[in-house]
Amino acid sequence: MVIQMKWKHLFPTRILNRGKSYFYSGQVYDLKKEGHTLRAKVDGYNTYFVTIQFNEDEQSFLHMDCSCPFAEDHNYCKHEAAVLFAYEDQLRTQSTEKELEKFQVQILPQIKEAFSKKDYFFNMGQILNSLPIRYATWQKGVQLANDHSMTIDEPRLAISEWSHEDQTQYLVVQSYYKNHMSAYLELRHNEVKRLNCRSFDCHNNYDTFYNHTRPICEHEAALLYLTMQYILKQNPGDQTDRNGFAFLAAFHQTPKTTNLDQHLKLVPHLNIDMDSLSFSVWMGNQRMYKVRSISSFIHDLHTQSPYVISKKTQFRFDKQSFDPEYLSLLELMEAKVIERENTPVRYGYEPLHIGAEIDLSGQTIDAFYEIIQTIPAEYEKKPIQTKSTNLDISFTVKPLIQNQFT
Repeated sequence: MVIQMKWKHLFPTRILNRGKSYFYSGQVYDLKKEGHTLRAKVDGYNTYFVTIQFNEDEQSFLHMDCSCPFAEDHNYCKHEAAVLFAYEDQLRTQSTEKELEKFQVQILPQIKEAFSKKDYFFNMGQILNSLPIRYATWQKGVQLANDHSMTIDEPRLAISEWSHEDQTQYLVVQSYYKNHMSAYLELRHNEVKRLNCRSFDCHNNYDTFYNHTRPICEHEAALLYLTMQYILKQNPGDQTDRNGFAFLAAFHQTPKTTNLDQHLKLVPHLNIDMDSLSFSVWMGNQRMYKVRSISSFIHDLHTQSPYVISKKTQFRFDKQSFDPEYLSLLELMEAKVIERENTPVRYGYEPLHIGAEIDLSGQTIDAFYEIIQTIPAEYEKKPIQTKSTNLDISFTVKPLIQNQFT
């Protein structure tokens, strides 16, 4: 909800923008409305007093007044604009609070009742109770789901690869809006860990660990509603943790585990495309194997778990297994895995785990250059297609700018 009348056109763009800056800087305070009169104080060079008088239907102003010098000649000033921005925000907040309360009173009890009839590992009654959901937003989400405008992939159960995290199962769900990726959800036992909207026309279009103070959008509401229907029907998940899965897997197949105690090599391979540069890693001693999941490789290194090469072969190793000249490359791999895990991307969803390649950009290029002074990097010579011909490109890695301060 905002002020119904149009008012921004009354202010020159420069004045309007400065008023908005004052509002976002928290310089408006003591905002009070009595009848049709709005009063507030605004901090600037001095403290200025603003009074705004609405007409009875509040569709227009009778007058605006500010104690600043600029308003003495009946000019509309930045302090008056700041107060109007603050008033709109107050109305919007009040409207949101009413919508949140309406969801808690009218919708949530029905959901809790549905999930009280059975023991559910993922209890959506408890989960939704902790989320700021507007009543109108939830209804729009339900409508999207019922109209089949929003659909979901088959949800899948997963276990975190990181020992410091909760090792119980979590549910991963991806939704589609009109056949395009829309929203993504990671559902822990009784909480949302990750929720984001990827619809380009949506104000919630970014990827992050869920902030429980941000009201969800209708695309996220539709995803939660469809996930709730799936859980009610299938009741997925149980208390089996990573160790339990490993124990169960041992009965299905026990691949041969080879302990690699020493003289392991790590060989970086440069991967070159027209618009990107990355590197992959091969490991081994007499025989070299490509590391197909760098995140899993580092995790298994830390936990000294067997690293699976194939269904029949797996290796167990630690840092002491590698020759000293390869430790700097190993440390770079560790740093990039930790960075990816702890820094969610902002534009569109990307997996939190690193696969077979690490992008080379920024400081990573500098670190990689230092490493390949002692470990020669291999690369595959690829033809690059242009409009007129194929080019076979060879290259040499060297710094463009030498450090002038050493």
